[in-house]
Amino acid sequence: MPTFYHDSGKGMLIDLHTHTTASDGELSPSGLLARACDQGLTHISITDHDTVAAYADLQVPSALELITGIEFSSRWRRIGVHIVGLQIDLNNETLRMAIEHQQRVRSDRARTIADRLMMTGIDDPLPAVSALADCSTIGRPHFARHLVEIGKVKSPREAFKKYLGAGKVGDVQQGWPTMKQVVDWIESAGGIAVLAHPAHYRLTASKLRELLT
Repeated sequence: MPTFYHDSGKGMLIDLHTHTTASDGELSPSGLLARACDQGLTHISITDHDTVAAYADLQVPSALELITGIEFSSRWRRIGVHIVGLQIDLNNETLRMAIEHQQRVRSDRARTIADRLMMTGIDDPLPAVSALADCSTIGRPHFARHLVEIGKVKSPREAFKKYLGAGKVGDVQQGWPTMKQVVDWIESAGGIAVLAHPAHYRLTASKLRELLT
């Protein structure tokens, strides 16, 4: 699914996959909506990683239609897979419990990533990474920023290539729910489940078809 869609015939400009400072985005929720308006978007969904905190007390500009969303981490055949949930009920109890579960997994995962990086000779990164996250959901991009700051790499891209990407020391998949569990959570919350960035997984055509079915 494209994250960005332009229907020139109907004058719609849509982005259904965005992040804020509630997870690993660079803009605050209100800042993101302001940017969306500046760029002429008509519809947007905030799909932060394993949290809907961005929606709390959020004032939506009248020119913009906000579609509720979230991006869940999951696993499929030992592969980390991200699933976007759109049009979810933010007050749904199943969704609330799912987010609590994911936050516990993320906390344990952050500690494990930190421990693995320490095994490579890096001083415990977790305090600094937690400060970078500033009470938001801790993810690998926060570790990448820290690795840049301490001079281990020159860019976040290099951090993923050397330390955090698939198969690297900081690639921790344990604890994530199955893809089916995540789809069930989303559907229980009245939402629509969509595979995020399908080209990212580097699967063969047959494996990708199997994943999608």
